[in-house]
Amino acid sequence: RYASTQPAPAAPAPAPTPAGAVDPTPAAAAPSALPSDVSATPVDIDIRTLDVLNMPEQIGYLKAMGLDYGWGPTAFMETILEHTYIYTGMPWWASIVTVGVLLRAALFIPSLRAAETSYKMQELRKNPKYEAIRKLSTDFGNSDTSVLQKARTDLAAFHRAHGIKMWRTFIPMLNMPIIYGFFRLFRGMSDLPVPTLETGGALWFTDLSAADPYYIMPIASSVTMFFVMRSSLAYMPPDQAKIMKFISIVMAPLTLWFTINFSAGLQLFLLTTGLLQSCQSILFLQPWFRNFAGLPPLVRLAPLSGKPAAPLSASAAQWHAPRTMSTTATTVAEEPSPKKAGMFADMKESARDARSSLTKTLKNYSAKGDVKADKRKAQEYEERRALEEKERYYARLEEQRLKALEKQRKGQ
Repeated sequence: RYASTQPAPAAPAPAPTPAGAVDPTPAAAAPSALPSDVSATPVDIDIRTLDVLNMPEQIGYLKAMGLDYGWGPTAFMETILEHTYIYTGMPWWASIVTVGVLLRAALFIPSLRAAETSYKMQELRKNPKYEAIRKLSTDFGNSDTSVLQKARTDLAAFHRAHGIKMWRTFIPMLNMPIIYGFFRLFRGMSDLPVPTLETGGALWFTDLSAADPYYIMPIASSVTMFFVMRSSLAYMPPDQAKIMKFISIVMAPLTLWFTINFSAGLQLFLLTTGLLQSCQSILFLQPWFRNFAGLPPLVRLAPLSGKPAAPLSASAAQWHAPRTMSTTATTVAEEPSPKKAGMFADMKESARDARSSLTKTLKNYSAKGDVKADKRKAQEYEERRALEEKERYYARLEEQRLKALEKQRKGQ
Protein backbone atom coordinates (compact mmCIF):
# COMPACT_ATOMS: atom_id res chain seq x y z
CA ARG A 1 0.00 0.00 0.00
CA TYR A 2 2.79 2.42 0.95
CA ALA A 3 5.26 1.20 -1.74
CA SER A 4 4.61 4.24 -3.98
CA THR A 5 5.70 6.63 -1.24
CA GLN A 6 9.02 5.02 -0.59
CA PRO A 7 12.15 6.44 -2.34
CA ALA A 8 13.58 4.48 -5.25
CA PRO A 9 16.88 2.72 -4.64
CA ALA A 10 19.98 4.54 -5.92
CA ALA A 11 21.54 3.26 -9.14
CA PRO A 12 24.92 1.57 -8.74
CA ALA A 13 27.92 3.72 -9.71
CA PRO A 14 29.68 2.65 -12.92
CA ALA A 15 32.95 0.86 -12.57
CA PRO A 16 35.99 3.07 -13.25
CA THR A 17 37.65 2.56 -16.57
CA PRO A 18 41.34 1.75 -16.47
CA ALA A 19 43.60 4.49 -17.80
CA GLY A 20 45.27 2.24 -20.29
CA ALA A 21 42.10 0.77 -21.76
CA VAL A 22 41.55 1.27 -25.49
CA ASP A 23 38.27 1.09 -27.47
CA PRO A 24 38.40 -2.19 -29.38
CA THR A 25 36.33 -0.68 -32.28
CA PRO A 26 38.69 0.12 -35.17
CA ALA A 27 38.87 3.71 -36.48
CA ALA A 28 37.78 2.66 -39.93
CA ALA A 29 34.55 1.25 -38.52
CA ALA A 30 33.67 4.56 -36.80
CA PRO A 31 30.65 6.34 -38.37
CA SER A 32 31.55 9.26 -40.66
CA ALA A 33 30.28 12.83 -39.98
CA LEU A 34 29.75 13.50 -43.72
CA PRO A 35 26.55 12.43 -45.52
CA SER A 36 26.82 9.35 -47.67
CA ASP A 37 25.81 11.16 -50.91
CA VAL A 38 28.81 13.55 -50.90
CA SER A 39 31.53 12.61 -53.35
CA ALA A 40 35.05 12.34 -52.03
CA THR A 41 36.57 13.35 -55.38
CA PRO A 42 38.22 16.80 -55.49
CA VAL A 43 36.10 17.97 -58.52
CA ASP A 44 32.32 17.65 -58.22
CA ILE A 45 30.62 17.47 -61.65
CA ASP A 46 27.11 19.00 -61.87
CA ILE A 47 24.95 16.59 -63.84
CA ARG A 48 22.42 19.40 -64.59
CA THR A 49 25.09 21.28 -66.56
CA LEU A 50 25.58 18.23 -68.75
CA ASP A 51 21.79 18.03 -69.24
CA VAL A 52 21.64 21.68 -70.41
CA LEU A 53 24.49 21.18 -72.87
CA ASN A 54 22.87 18.06 -74.31
CA MET A 55 19.31 19.43 -74.32
CA PRO A 56 17.67 19.15 -77.77
CA GLU A 57 16.75 22.47 -79.39
CA GLN A 58 12.99 22.44 -79.87
CA ILE A 59 9.95 24.56 -79.05
CA GLY A 60 10.01 25.18 -75.31
CA TYR A 61 13.82 24.91 -75.28
CA LEU A 62 14.31 28.31 -73.62
CA LYS A 63 11.63 27.73 -70.98
CA ALA A 64 13.18 24.37 -70.13
CA MET A 65 16.41 26.24 -69.38
CA GLY A 66 14.57 28.45 -66.86
CA LEU A 67 13.65 31.40 -69.10
CA ASP A 68 9.94 31.38 -68.30
CA TYR A 69 8.50 34.92 -68.25
CA GLY A 70 4.82 34.04 -67.96
CA TRP A 71 2.94 36.43 -70.23
CA GLY A 72 3.69 39.93 -71.47
CA PRO A 73 6.09 41.57 -73.93
CA THR A 74 9.06 39.43 -72.82
CA ALA A 75 7.16 36.17 -73.29
CA PHE A 76 5.89 37.45 -76.66
CA MET A 77 9.42 38.16 -77.87
CA GLU A 78 10.62 34.80 -76.53
CA THR A 79 7.94 32.97 -78.51
CA ILE A 80 8.71 34.81 -81.76
CA LEU A 81 12.49 34.45 -81.48
CA GLU A 82 12.37 30.77 -80.49
CA HIS A 83 9.94 29.81 -83.27
CA THR A 84 12.03 31.71 -85.83
CA TYR A 85 15.22 30.01 -84.66
CA ILE A 86 13.76 26.48 -84.52
CA TYR A 87 11.65 26.46 -87.68
CA THR A 88 14.06 28.29 -90.00
CA GLY A 89 17.24 26.58 -88.80
CA MET A 90 19.14 29.87 -89.10
CA PRO A 91 21.84 30.85 -86.61
CA TRP A 92 20.98 33.18 -83.76
CA TRP A 93 22.23 36.35 -85.45
CA ALA A 94 20.10 35.74 -88.56
CA SER A 95 17.08 34.89 -86.40
CA ILE A 96 17.49 38.18 -84.51
CA VAL A 97 17.66 40.16 -87.75
CA THR A 98 14.62 38.30 -89.11
CA VAL A 99 12.59 39.07 -85.99
CA GLY A 100 13.52 42.75 -86.28
CA VAL A 101 12.46 42.85 -89.94
CA LEU A 102 9.16 41.07 -89.20
CA LEU A 103 8.28 43.44 -86.36
CA ARG A 104 9.01 46.56 -88.41
CA ALA A 105 7.01 45.13 -91.32
CA ALA A 106 4.06 44.48 -88.98
CA LEU A 107 4.20 48.10 -87.76
CA PHE A 108 4.58 49.65 -91.23
CA ILE A 109 0.87 50.13 -92.08
CA PRO A 110 -0.08 51.28 -88.54
CA SER A 111 2.82 53.75 -88.63
CA LEU A 112 1.54 55.04 -91.98
CA ARG A 113 -1.90 55.62 -90.46
CA ALA A 114 -0.27 57.36 -87.49
CA ALA A 115 1.63 59.68 -89.86
CA GLU A 116 -1.62 60.48 -91.66
CA THR A 117 -3.34 61.29 -88.35
CA SER A 118 -0.46 63.51 -87.27
CA TYR A 119 -0.69 65.46 -90.52
CA LYS A 120 -4.45 65.93 -90.11
CA MET A 121 -3.90 67.16 -86.56
CA GLN A 122 -1.27 69.62 -87.76
CA GLU A 123 -3.64 70.98 -90.40
CA LEU A 124 -6.56 71.15 -87.98
CA ARG A 125 -4.56 73.22 -85.49
CA LYS A 126 -4.46 76.00 -88.08
CA ASN A 127 -8.18 76.48 -87.47
CA PRO A 128 -8.57 79.27 -84.84
CA LYS A 129 -11.86 77.87 -83.57
CA TYR A 130 -10.36 74.41 -83.05
CA GLU A 131 -7.30 75.85 -81.32
CA ALA A 132 -9.48 77.88 -78.95
CA ILE A 133 -11.56 74.81 -78.08
CA ARG A 134 -8.42 72.70 -77.60
CA LYS A 135 -6.90 75.22 -75.19
CA LEU A 136 -10.17 75.48 -73.30
CA SER A 137 -10.44 71.69 -72.98
CA THR A 138 -6.95 71.51 -71.43
CA ASP A 139 -7.54 74.39 -68.98
CA PHE A 140 -7.63 72.26 -65.84
CA GLY A 141 -7.66 75.35 -63.64
CA ASN A 142 -11.17 76.21 -64.80
CA SER A 143 -13.60 75.33 -62.02
CA ASP A 144 -16.60 75.29 -64.34
CA THR A 145 -16.84 71.60 -65.25
CA SER A 146 -19.75 72.18 -67.64
CA VAL A 147 -17.56 74.43 -69.80
CA LEU A 148 -14.77 71.83 -69.84
CA GLN A 149 -17.21 69.05 -70.73
CA LYS A 150 -18.70 71.08 -73.58
CA ALA A 151 -15.22 71.94 -74.90
CA ARG A 152 -14.21 68.27 -74.90
CA THR A 153 -17.44 67.32 -76.65
CA ASP A 154 -16.81 69.96 -79.33
CA LEU A 155 -13.22 68.73 -79.69
CA ALA A 156 -14.39 65.15 -80.24
CA ALA A 157 -16.88 66.43 -82.83
CA PHE A 158 -14.04 68.19 -84.68
CA HIS A 159 -12.04 64.95 -84.71
CA ARG A 160 -14.97 62.91 -86.03
CA ALA A 161 -15.72 65.46 -88.73
CA HIS A 162 -12.13 65.31 -90.02
CA GLY A 163 -11.74 61.53 -89.65
CA ILE A 164 -9.16 61.73 -86.85
CA LYS A 165 -8.73 58.79 -84.48
CA MET A 166 -6.52 59.86 -81.61
CA TRP A 167 -5.46 56.34 -80.65
CA ARG A 168 -3.49 56.10 -83.91
CA THR A 169 -1.05 58.75 -82.69
CA PHE A 170 0.14 56.32 -79.98
CA ILE A 171 1.06 53.54 -82.44
CA PRO A 172 4.78 54.53 -82.62
CA MET A 173 4.96 53.94 -78.86
CA LEU A 174 4.58 50.19 -79.49
CA ASN A 175 8.34 50.13 -79.99
CA MET A 176 8.84 50.67 -76.26
CA PRO A 177 7.32 47.38 -74.97
CA ILE A 178 8.93 45.48 -77.86
CA ILE A 179 12.41 46.78 -77.05
CA TYR A 180 11.83 46.26 -73.33
CA GLY A 181 10.70 42.66 -73.88
CA PHE A 182 13.70 41.84 -76.07
CA PHE A 183 16.01 43.51 -73.55
CA ARG A 184 14.77 41.31 -70.69
CA LEU A 185 14.80 38.17 -72.84
CA PHE A 186 18.30 38.59 -74.19
CA ARG A 187 19.70 39.62 -70.82
CA GLY A 188 18.41 36.33 -69.42
CA MET A 189 19.77 34.37 -72.38
CA SER A 190 23.19 36.02 -71.98
CA ASP A 191 23.34 35.47 -68.22
CA LEU A 192 22.88 31.69 -68.52
CA PRO A 193 24.24 31.74 -71.26
CA VAL A 194 22.36 29.68 -73.82
CA PRO A 195 25.10 27.32 -75.14
CA THR A 196 24.62 27.97 -78.86
CA LEU A 197 24.50 31.73 -78.25
CA GLU A 198 28.26 31.88 -77.66
CA THR A 199 28.93 30.71 -81.21
CA GLY A 200 25.80 32.05 -82.92
CA GLY A 201 27.24 35.37 -84.10
CA ALA A 202 28.99 36.46 -87.28
CA LEU A 203 31.84 38.66 -88.49
CA TRP A 204 33.52 40.32 -85.49
CA PHE A 205 30.73 39.53 -82.98
CA THR A 206 30.82 35.74 -82.86
CA ASP A 207 29.75 35.64 -79.19
CA LEU A 208 26.27 37.16 -78.96
CA SER A 209 26.22 36.92 -75.17
CA ALA A 210 29.16 39.35 -74.86
CA ALA A 211 29.39 43.03 -75.77
CA ASP A 212 30.59 44.23 -79.16
CA PRO A 213 34.41 44.23 -78.81
CA TYR A 214 34.86 47.16 -81.23
CA TYR A 215 31.71 49.14 -80.21
CA ILE A 216 30.66 49.36 -83.86
CA MET A 217 27.00 48.45 -83.36
CA PRO A 218 26.24 50.80 -80.42
CA ILE A 219 27.86 53.71 -82.26
CA ALA A 220 25.91 52.90 -85.43
CA SER A 221 22.65 52.68 -83.42
CA SER A 222 23.24 56.09 -81.82
CA VAL A 223 24.05 57.72 -85.17
CA THR A 224 20.97 56.13 -86.74
CA MET A 225 18.72 57.43 -83.96
CA PHE A 226 20.27 60.90 -84.37
CA PHE A 227 19.38 61.06 -88.07
CA VAL A 228 15.90 59.59 -87.50
CA MET A 229 15.07 62.36 -85.03
CA ARG A 230 16.40 65.07 -87.36
CA SER A 231 14.89 63.78 -90.60
CA SER A 232 11.57 65.62 -90.17
CA LEU A 233 12.81 68.88 -88.63
CA ALA A 234 12.09 70.84 -91.82
CA TYR A 235 8.40 69.93 -91.61
CA MET A 236 7.88 70.85 -87.94
CA PRO A 237 6.83 74.22 -86.52
CA PRO A 238 9.91 76.33 -85.63
CA ASP A 239 9.51 76.05 -81.84
CA GLN A 240 8.97 72.30 -81.98
CA ALA A 241 11.87 71.89 -84.43
CA LYS A 242 14.26 73.69 -82.06
CA ILE A 243 13.31 71.44 -79.17
CA MET A 244 13.61 68.28 -81.30
CA LYS A 245 17.00 69.43 -82.55
CA PHE A 246 18.25 69.82 -78.99
CA ILE A 247 16.82 66.44 -77.95
CA SER A 248 18.53 64.69 -80.86
CA ILE A 249 21.91 66.17 -79.91
CA VAL A 250 21.53 65.16 -76.26
CA MET A 251 19.99 61.71 -76.78
CA ALA A 252 22.63 60.38 -79.20
CA PRO A 253 25.55 60.34 -76.69
CA LEU A 254 23.25 59.24 -73.87
CA THR A 255 22.07 56.28 -75.93
CA LEU A 256 25.66 55.34 -76.75
CA TRP A 257 26.65 55.50 -73.07
CA PHE A 258 23.63 53.44 -72.02
CA THR A 259 23.92 50.67 -74.64
CA ILE A 260 27.69 50.36 -75.05
CA ASN A 261 27.93 47.34 -72.71
CA PHE A 262 24.82 45.53 -73.93
CA SER A 263 25.28 42.05 -75.33
CA ALA A 264 25.99 41.86 -79.05
CA GLY A 265 22.68 40.13 -79.75
CA LEU A 266 20.70 42.96 -78.18
CA GLN A 267 22.82 45.56 -79.98
CA LEU A 268 22.19 43.75 -83.27
CA PHE A 269 18.43 43.89 -82.67
CA LEU A 270 18.53 47.62 -81.82
CA LEU A 271 20.64 48.36 -84.89
CA THR A 272 18.32 46.38 -87.18
CA THR A 273 15.13 48.07 -85.95
CA GLY A 274 16.82 51.49 -85.94
CA LEU A 275 17.98 51.20 -89.55
CA LEU A 276 14.56 50.03 -90.70
CA GLN A 277 12.86 52.87 -88.83
CA SER A 278 15.27 55.33 -90.44
CA CYS A 279 14.40 53.98 -93.90
CA GLN A 280 10.70 54.20 -93.03
CA SER A 281 11.01 57.84 -91.92
CA ILE A 282 12.84 58.79 -95.13
CA LEU A 283 10.25 56.91 -97.20
CA PHE A 284 7.35 58.74 -95.54
CA LEU A 285 8.92 62.08 -96.57
CA GLN A 286 9.22 61.22 -100.26
CA PRO A 287 6.61 62.98 -102.47
CA TRP A 288 6.16 59.97 -104.78
CA PHE A 289 5.43 57.65 -101.86
CA ARG A 290 3.01 60.09 -100.25
CA ASN A 291 1.19 60.34 -103.57
CA PHE A 292 1.11 56.54 -103.85
CA ALA A 293 -0.13 56.09 -100.26
CA GLY A 294 -2.77 58.80 -100.58
CA LEU A 295 -1.08 61.17 -98.13
CA PRO A 296 -1.14 64.94 -98.71
CA PRO A 297 2.17 66.58 -99.59
CA LEU A 298 4.27 67.99 -96.78
CA VAL A 299 5.02 71.69 -96.45
CA ARG A 300 8.36 72.89 -95.13
CA LEU A 301 7.70 74.99 -92.04
CA ALA A 302 11.13 75.43 -90.50
CA PRO A 303 13.68 77.43 -92.51
CA LEU A 304 16.62 75.45 -93.83
CA SER A 305 19.98 76.75 -92.67
CA GLY A 306 22.69 77.44 -95.22
CA LYS A 307 20.30 78.07 -98.14
CA PRO A 308 19.67 81.55 -99.56
CA ALA A 309 16.24 83.07 -99.41
CA ALA A 310 13.97 82.59 -102.41
CA PRO A 311 14.17 85.44 -104.96
CA LEU A 312 11.36 87.99 -105.06
CA SER A 313 8.85 87.12 -107.74
CA ALA A 314 7.47 89.63 -110.21
CA SER A 315 4.03 89.51 -108.62
CA ALA A 316 5.51 90.44 -105.25
CA ALA A 317 7.32 93.55 -106.54
CA GLN A 318 6.39 96.76 -104.71
CA TRP A 319 6.42 100.41 -105.87
CA HIS A 320 8.74 102.86 -104.05
CA ALA A 321 8.73 106.64 -104.30
CA PRO A 322 11.57 108.18 -106.37
CA ARG A 323 14.52 109.29 -104.31
CA THR A 324 17.72 111.21 -104.96
CA MET A 325 20.81 109.09 -105.27
CA SER A 326 24.41 110.18 -105.20
CA THR A 327 26.44 109.45 -108.32
CA THR A 328 29.71 109.54 -106.43
CA ALA A 329 31.42 106.22 -106.53
CA THR A 330 31.64 104.69 -103.12
CA THR A 331 33.54 101.68 -101.99
CA VAL A 332 31.61 99.22 -99.90
CA ALA A 333 33.60 96.85 -97.79
CA GLU A 334 32.61 93.28 -98.29
CA GLU A 335 31.17 91.65 -95.25
CA PRO A 336 32.95 88.49 -94.24
CA SER A 337 30.93 85.41 -94.97
CA PRO A 338 29.61 83.79 -91.84
CA LYS A 339 31.55 80.80 -90.74
CA LYS A 340 29.82 77.52 -90.68
CA ALA A 341 28.87 76.59 -87.16
CA GLY A 342 30.48 73.50 -85.80
CA MET A 343 28.96 70.72 -83.75
CA PHE A 344 29.51 72.40 -80.38
CA ALA A 345 28.14 75.71 -81.63
CA ASP A 346 25.10 73.85 -82.93
CA MET A 347 24.63 72.18 -79.56
CA LYS A 348 24.98 75.53 -77.80
CA GLU A 349 22.42 77.17 -80.09
CA SER A 350 19.99 74.28 -79.67
CA ALA A 351 20.36 74.41 -75.89
CA ARG A 352 19.72 78.16 -75.96
CA ASP A 353 16.62 77.70 -78.10
CA ALA A 354 15.31 74.93 -75.87
CA ARG A 355 15.92 77.05 -72.77
CA SER A 356 14.10 80.02 -74.30
CA SER A 357 11.18 77.80 -75.32
CA LEU A 358 10.99 76.36 -71.81
CA THR A 359 11.15 79.85 -70.29
CA LYS A 360 8.38 81.01 -72.61
CA THR A 361 6.22 78.03 -71.64
CA LEU A 362 6.78 78.67 -67.93
CA LYS A 363 5.91 82.33 -68.41
CA ASN A 364 2.70 81.36 -70.15
CA TYR A 365 1.75 79.08 -67.29
CA SER A 366 2.63 81.75 -64.73
CA ALA A 367 0.61 84.26 -66.74
CA LYS A 368 -2.32 81.86 -66.60
CA GLY A 369 -1.84 81.68 -62.85
CA ASP A 370 -1.80 85.50 -62.62
CA VAL A 371 -5.00 85.71 -64.66
CA LYS A 372 -6.66 83.19 -62.35
CA ALA A 373 -5.52 85.16 -59.30
CA ASP A 374 -6.83 88.40 -60.79
CA LYS A 375 -10.11 86.71 -61.63
CA ARG A 376 -10.39 85.43 -58.06
CA LYS A 377 -9.64 88.88 -56.62
CA ALA A 378 -12.22 90.47 -58.92
CA GLN A 379 -14.80 87.92 -57.83
CA GLU A 380 -14.06 88.62 -54.15
CA TYR A 381 -14.35 92.34 -54.81
CA GLU A 382 -17.72 91.87 -56.50
CA GLU A 383 -18.94 89.80 -53.56
CA ARG A 384 -17.85 92.51 -51.10
CA ARG A 385 -19.60 95.18 -53.16
CA ALA A 386 -22.77 93.11 -53.34
CA LEU A 387 -22.69 92.69 -49.56
CA GLU A 388 -22.18 96.43 -49.05
CA GLU A 389 -25.03 97.26 -51.42
CA LYS A 390 -27.26 94.84 -49.54
CA GLU A 391 -26.36 96.44 -46.21
CA ARG A 392 -27.09 99.93 -47.61
CA TYR A 393 -30.43 98.70 -48.95
CA TYR A 394 -31.47 97.35 -45.55
CA ALA A 395 -30.26 100.57 -43.91
CA ARG A 396 -32.46 102.63 -46.24
CA LEU A 397 -35.45 100.41 -45.49
CA GLU A 398 -34.87 100.82 -41.76
CA GLU A 399 -34.57 104.58 -42.16
CA GLN A 400 -37.86 104.74 -44.09
CA ARG A 401 -39.58 102.62 -41.43
CA LEU A 402 -38.36 104.92 -38.65
CA LYS A 403 -39.54 108.01 -40.55
CA ALA A 404 -42.97 106.44 -41.04
CA LEU A 405 -43.24 105.70 -37.31
CA GLU A 406 -42.23 109.28 -36.50
CA LYS A 407 -44.95 110.66 -38.77
CA GLN A 408 -47.53 108.42 -37.15
CA ARG A 409 -46.61 109.69 -33.67
CA LYS A 410 -46.80 113.32 -34.81
CA GLY A 411 -50.20 112.72 -36.42
CA GLN A 412 -51.61 111.32 -33.23
